[in-house]
Amino acid sequence: MSIGRLLSWTWYGVLDLMICCAKFAVYGALIIVIAPLLFVLAAQLYGWSQGGNWHPVPVTEFLQILGVEVSATDDPQPLGFLLALPATFTLLVVAVALFFFRRLLGRLEAHHRQRLYSLSQRDMVGAIEHVLARSRR
Repeated sequence: MSIGRLLSWTWYGVLDLMICCAKFAVYGALIIVIAPLLFVLAAQLYGWSQGGNWHPVPVTEFLQILGVEVSATDDPQPLGFLLALPATFTLLVVAVALFFFRRLLGRLEAHHRQRLYSLSQRDMVGAIEHVLARSRR
C-alpha cells in the first residue's frame, strides 16, 4: 500500500470519527432541548386546562426556573429580543434546527461511506491486478 493510499484511509477514518462524534453531540443536544420543551409545554397545557388561559413563559423566566440568572436590561438589543421570546417557541426552533442538522450529517455520512466503499473497491481491484500481474511473470 502506498503512502497516498495510507493517508487517504487515515483521512477517511478521521473524518468518519468526526462525523460520528458530531452526530452523537447533536443527539445529546436534541435530548437536552426536547426534555425542557416537553416540560414547559406540559406545564402550559396543564395551566390552560385548569384556568383556560395560556401563559407564554419567556426565556428569561425559564432560565430563572433553571437557576440561571440573566438580566435582560444589561444585554444588547438582539439578545434582549431573544430572551423575551416564549420558551416553547425558542426550544422548538432549536429542536427543529438540530433535527435538520442531524439529517445533514446523515447525508454527509452516507456520502462519506460511499466514497470509502469506492476507495475500498479500488484497493481490492488494484490488489487483484497486482497478484495477476505477478502470476503472469
